[in-house]
Amino acid sequence: MRVDKGRLGPMQQIGKGAEGVVYELTAPSVPGLSGPLAYKEALPGNHHDRVIRAMEHAVSIRDGMDPTDRAILDDFTTWPLAVVDDNGKGVGALMPLIPKEFFVQTNPPGRAPGRVVFEFAFLCPSDSYINRMGIDRRAANDPMVRAALVGQLTYVIALLHKHDVVYGDLSLRNVAISANPPRLRLLDCDPAAKLSNTARHQLSTPFFTPPESPGASQQDLRSDVYKLALCVLRGLVNGRGVTQLMDPQALRAVLDAEGVRLIKQALDPLPTNRPSARELYIYFERTVLAGVQPPVLQAAAVDRPVRMRGQDVVVTWTATGAKKIRILGPNGFVQEVGSPSAFPRGFTITPPASGEFLVEASNGHGTTIASAGWVDLYDLPPFTVADLHLPIMPIPALEPVKLPAVLSALPARPMVSSATHPVPRLAAPDIASFIDQVRPGVIGDPLATVSQAVAGTTASLLDDVRNASKQVSQALVDAIGAHRAKATSTTTAPAPPGGKTP
Repeated sequence: MRVDKGRLGPMQQIGKGAEGVVYELTAPSVPGLSGPLAYKEALPGNHHDRVIRAMEHAVSIRDGMDPTDRAILDDFTTWPLAVVDDNGKGVGALMPLIPKEFFVQTNPPGRAPGRVVFEFAFLCPSDSYINRMGIDRRAANDPMVRAALVGQLTYVIALLHKHDVVYGDLSLRNVAISANPPRLRLLDCDPAAKLSNTARHQLSTPFFTPPESPGASQQDLRSDVYKLALCVLRGLVNGRGVTQLMDPQALRAVLDAEGVRLIKQALDPLPTNRPSARELYIYFERTVLAGVQPPVLQAAAVDRPVRMRGQDVVVTWTATGAKKIRILGPNGFVQEVGSPSAFPRGFTITPPASGEFLVEASNGHGTTIASAGWVDLYDLPPFTVADLHLPIMPIPALEPVKLPAVLSALPARPMVSSATHPVPRLAAPDIASFIDQVRPGVIGDPLATVSQAVAGTTASLLDDVRNASKQVSQALVDAIGAHRAKATSTTTAPAPPGGKTP
């Protein structure tokens, strides 16, 4: 499709690059094209003809697509729509104007506010750097928003590859984004070309150059995948140095093992080992869809359906994808649980009344409710201690215990005193001889002499202790025997008349 420049009407310059100037058309009159339009005019010079040929080629690619793919291309890119002629010679191309939602206000401290395209590159820097730029990117910090954005980028690149089109200079600077809802626009599409176009001229942004294609004419679908993987890697994390990040292991906090493996494979130095853009898109489609679904409650239950009023009930649940849990009950009962991970064994409540209790699981994409069951409360009947009539247990009287007469004659306990049974005195061992033996003048081995002396003294002391112990034991036995004999003779054999013993 070609349009005469005279139909473009008034225009206002909004940007300028190395190869062209971009204008916003304020009142275009172009049959077959609707919506806000921009006009990119190629600068005169050595590259003018090459730039115009690239624009013509890009327009022909779009014209050759079926209506469905063409509509998708228009939704996700600022693809050239028509070649602009001036006096029958190509001078530029018409393309969609970047929608307003893809711009962001800047309020840098100490500088004048402004308005810039919200580039994908703004997702990479640290928070402190973004704050110095005066950009509010909070809406794009949500991991699911970022995953949706990189998923859309893999989708549009996969669409181009479906038609054997190489985008070429893919980088974070060539993608405009909007976070609420997540959407993107692929910019600077006029250098895109089919693989069959051997005259294609496509550059690489610094730190995005594939290892196999340092030149501007060697790029293909596999080099697109390499750059796409870098966009994914650097778009899902942020911090210092992320704009040059090359290690896919940095994605372990935001992607599962399969996602990290795919990005690592896409960055393989050997192009034939890289997956296709479609494979990357399929993975991110599945990941995003799983993350944007309402939570699923597989089960909910109460541990006891019947309780006395005032007793506790434990409510348990099994949920997937829930960020917040609430327990609902009769009479407007609401218990905020919060994060389900904080209560893996359930939550304890005190039911205010009998009724059904519900578990409500929610996340940023919806709410799910499931019944945990019905709880019936009962009250104890009133009672007082005065109304209790406890039975009296009769306890029979015990027969008195009669002790043998012989026991009554014995004293209450044996009485042994030192007055009646003196403790034998132990003679102190003679150590004079021992001292004489250990004097310095002793002839022979001093250690042996000391050992012998100690051994002799110890043996003598032990003998004295044994003898004394035997004497004490024998004395006690004799005393007890005499006392017992006296008591027995007094009880059983009274003295005969006259006081004489037969």
